[in-house]
Amino acid sequence: MLDPESQIVAVPHPPEAYRGLVDGSQVCRAAALTIAHGDDLDRTRTRNDAVIKLAKDSDRFFYLPVCSVHPADGLAALREIDRVAAAGAAWLKLHPNTQRFDVADPAVAMVVRKAAEHGLPVLFDAYSPWDANQPGKYVNLAIAVPEARLILAHAHGPGFPQLLFYDVLAPLPGVAAERVDRYLGDRPRCLRAARSPSNSPGCCARWASTASSSAATTRSTNR
Repeated sequence: MLDPESQIVAVPHPPEAYRGLVDGSQVCRAAALTIAHGDDLDRTRTRNDAVIKLAKDSDRFFYLPVCSVHPADGLAALREIDRVAAAGAAWLKLHPNTQRFDVADPAVAMVVRKAAEHGLPVLFDAYSPWDANQPGKYVNLAIAVPEARLILAHAHGPGFPQLLFYDVLAPLPGVAAERVDRYLGDRPRCLRAARSPSNSPGCCARWASTASSSAATTRSTNR
């Protein structure tokens, strides 16, 4: 977050600092998120609780509590998803680079599946300069957990042409691709490609209440 003089907000930077920066702008709501560390469940629970409380205490300015777990925490991570979902979490955040996990790890599929049980979309940071196979790993994850919704923020970084990969797969049985485009007017638009009876992707547009200004989502669907 930058202030008007393009300086990083000083530490500490409480929620009020961010709200002060956007006063008078068109920004009226924001998401609050955390990223879990592995093998530190007390910290994970504390930070998840703080995000949920912030959403409740900010007059809904921070309207979207995005909680996190670490896939390496196994069953404890799954129990934490159960807990935060009951407490009001809206999304789940996973960051392969920061959390140092492989998207292809079976533990990731377990976390995504548990999130899907509660209807929580999973927000991934989807740019890894160290893993050229990540686009295919997200497709495999979507196929493995067809009920999940995966949101790929910063999708593939400067390799964004790889997003065409998802559109190529969209007509195939069992795979659908969604793309969250840049803001159109005052609300983001979500375009969803769905497989039509003619075996070509048909597009249906719907207004989404939340999205990143540049993100991509992929998911698989049962046909």
